[in-house]
Amino acid sequence: MKYVAAFLLGAAIYAGSTPGASTPAPRVNRGHLAALERKLDKTVVAVDPTQPGDILGATRGVYLDGYGAVFSTEVELLPYAATNPFKPEYTKTEISRLRGAKQLRLAVLRQRMREAMIAAGTTLDSIPVSEQIAYAVTIPYWKWEDSAGMPRQILMQAPRSALLEGSRGNTLALDGAMKVQEF
Repeated sequence: MKYVAAFLLGAAIYAGSTPGASTPAPRVNRGHLAALERKLDKTVVAVDPTQPGDILGATRGVYLDGYGAVFSTEVELLPYAATNPFKPEYTKTEISRLRGAKQLRLAVLRQRMREAMIAAGTTLDSIPVSEQIAYAVTIPYWKWEDSAGMPRQILMQAPRSALLEGSRGNTLALDGAMKVQEF
């Protein structure tokens, strides 16, 4: 009798520890996040078709149950501006010109990020509409650049419901719900 009770107890413990037996399936498939990461990489670097930006770290996404999806990347907006043996330094006029070019690219980056957020909202249909989608882009600066007043990071976040409204053309709903922070 002792052996039967021990066997039944062992079987119950084993059944409870079987992989997947007590762990619910993830709400968001990792494959969906990975596909969106690649799409975001292509969208964000396209700040200028003739001289695209450069991804310094591939976009990474994670799903946080109860919050939503969070994506982040780092983008060099002017990769061609790095000093090199043929161009060891810039004049003040050139630095000013490069600053203006980066400011224009920042405006385009913000628009691409907004488009990427809408795409994420429509693509990640397994995320509840009440949860958030957030996207952070870090922008590095060369030590010789005039970066005063320019953001080092742009963070956008919005409920998926607002992103779906934006995809349907309701920009007022999206503008009212999207939070944009620049650090």
